[in-house]
Amino acid sequence: LLFFLVFEGRRSLFRGAMSSVPTQYMTEILAGAAATERKVDRPKPSGTYGVSSPMSTNEPTAEDHKQTAELKEVVAEVAPLDDPVSRSEALEVLQTKLEDWAGEELLRTDPNVQLPQGALCPGGAFGLGVLSAGQPADIVAVLPRGIARARFQETFLNELLLDERILYLEYIENCYQANIPAFYLTVQASPESPPLDFILLWSVVPREVVAKDFNVLEVHNKEIDEMSHYNARNEDRPPGPSNCTRSLDIARVAGNILNGVPNPDEYRWTLRAIKHWAKQRGIYCPYTGYFSGISAAIMTARICQLHPNAIMSRLFNRFCRIFDKWDWKHPVMLQSIIKPKYNDNWAPAPWSLQSSAPGKDDDGKANQVEDVECKVYTPAYPSWSCATTVTRCTRNAIRKELRRVLDLTKSEASPISWETVFEPYPFETRFRHKLQLDILAKNAMIFRKWKRWILPKISLLLHGLEKIQNTHIRPCPEVKPFVDHDLVKWSAESIFIGLHFKAPSQANSETQENNALRTIDLRPAATTFIEIINGWPEKVFYGGKVEVRVKHNQVPQGEAKSS
Repeated sequence: LLFFLVFEGRRSLFRGAMSSVPTQYMTEILAGAAATERKVDRPKPSGTYGVSSPMSTNEPTAEDHKQTAELKEVVAEVAPLDDPVSRSEALEVLQTKLEDWAGEELLRTDPNVQLPQGALCPGGAFGLGVLSAGQPADIVAVLPRGIARARFQETFLNELLLDERILYLEYIENCYQANIPAFYLTVQASPESPPLDFILLWSVVPREVVAKDFNVLEVHNKEIDEMSHYNARNEDRPPGPSNCTRSLDIARVAGNILNGVPNPDEYRWTLRAIKHWAKQRGIYCPYTGYFSGISAAIMTARICQLHPNAIMSRLFNRFCRIFDKWDWKHPVMLQSIIKPKYNDNWAPAPWSLQSSAPGKDDDGKANQVEDVECKVYTPAYPSWSCATTVTRCTRNAIRKELRRVLDLTKSEASPISWETVFEPYPFETRFRHKLQLDILAKNAMIFRKWKRWILPKISLLLHGLEKIQNTHIRPCPEVKPFVDHDLVKWSAESIFIGLHFKAPSQANSETQENNALRTIDLRPAATTFIEIINGWPEKVFYGGKVEVRVKHNQVPQGEAKSS
């Protein structure tokens, strides 16, 4: 049974002096993030990075330096980084709580155990040093083998609830693309500190001691195999990674990306620019078939490997140029793939969104992921494909935006307007026809759970719409709140999918004459989607308290520009 917990703590005086950042690894991440805001002299990269030789080792030109300075100025203003000082104070609160709790758990079975134990390792954008201001930081609590994973979920939760500095706490059953449990919490280290959000995952590694300065990159492949489940008699759960492995991957992938690029500072700057551009142009959201944070990070890192001496503006241009022409039959990867010993037939599978999770379908046949539109493999053993929600239409939308950047930056006679490059995509005026998906629930608590069930299924709706002939779709990644006049007190948000209906290609005179009256039937795709959504296991507990609607909106002709 899924459960939801919210705790609104009282703000109190912060007791005790703040010590240093939790781990040496964390210190390096925070320092690296701060370094991207200033010019830092770095040794020139040498050697080969990744799975192939560089495409170019040319040194930056004077024009590259000029454009990079302008681009950095724009990115620093529109995409500011998280405050590392406030973040480290909040991390120390959680590190102390983790060590105290882990010590009590270990002493229950071994009075001579080495203490303190337990480490917090950064992951995601936080682990890469590109966490934007106001965004939650991904952290993984790493624990020794003497602590059961279930105990963390059951008892550490209570420890957090009792601390007045924890202002908000929510348990999430299926977090991220990896579908792993996590805690979403807000921490305020002191009355003077700002409240900061975290997404906390946890992993038990096969080691007797996990100190505060534990480095996740030192975990060997054999240890990962030991953490992965293997039960040949259980056909419904084939060999694969456990929740501990997937949780640890959040931190390991970030660390391996930074180790795999020639210049981490230029990489961070470039990734910040790529993410901001993708968000502005409406192509950054895995649930609606676009880039995810991890896929954008890996793709940017690959460009840095192919151009080890290039700087930010050149890397941004090469990102657009190379992935505009990329043959997606070939995966994007930063290192060679190592197959796990427990499965000879293994291949990188989806990082398991619910809509494309590996396993068996209703007919008992194994799901295949060979026909995905994009393959981006994570640089951590075992590797996973983290871009499997990209569809044919969303890949075309991404490619169109890549070409737009190339068109705006190809002229050497006129200076580049980075403000134009980052101009928001005008979704409201681009499509005359839109499909509107409304998500409603009686209160905020139910709404969050209902929305988390629906979002990973949107790719199924996209696939259904793509099957309709002469129909082009472009989903909007922005979720927009609204007020329903019949259900005023309900929480409600809408997701929009732009629709463009092309004229039939057949030279049939009768068809052309009746083209204005032709009918496009969206009902099969919408009906199938609604049936899947209504299969929510928890819906039996919330009868009459949740609702989902799919409807077609049409703007009067002349008020929308087709895209």
